[in-house]
Amino acid sequence: MDFLVIDDDKAFRDATCFLIEDDQHYAEGVDSGTRALQRLKEDKFDVALLDLNLGTENGLDVLTEIGKAHPSLSVIMLTAGG
Repeated sequence: MDFLVIDDDKAFRDATCFLIEDDQHYAEGVDSGTRALQRLKEDKFDVALLDLNLGTENGLDVLTEIGKAHPSLSVIMLTAGG
């Protein structure tokens, strides 16, 4: 499976990608919803892990845009903020 990890926290993003790849899957990390939407246009991913709070971007808004453009993509929402 191919995962797109969308999180503005570099340490979390890198650690998550490492763990996914350690389980023999492909993982790529991006730091914004804007970049995620661009990568989703360029390549096919099976699952997106999406942070609820992306700095100045709202993860729910990004989720809406992903849903419109890629309705078959599975998205898992994450948050460290509670």
